Amino acid sequence: MKPPLCAFCRKNFRTHSELEFKLVRFKKSDVQVVKEAKLKDENFVGHPANAEWFCNEHIEHAKTHSNLTLQAYWLVVSKENDSE
Repeated sequence: MKPPLCAFCRKNFRTHSELEFKLVRFKKSDVQVVKEAKLKDENFVGHPANAEWFCNEHIEHAKTHSNLTLQAYWLVVSKENDSE
């Protein structure tokens, strides 16, 4: 499992102890489903490919879009930033 580091703003728990971090699981892509099944057969343990850490400043935004794949989520974020 990766240590808490906000995927949105890159703040981490060591330098920002005042923030809370939560893991958000997004929809798995078809590729992730196949890959995860193979890794499970190999007894692989690690950070889920469809999950990212977010700080309390960005958690609600991520949760709102957790029905998307991670790739689709980052496209939404990119479009939102372009419109600002």
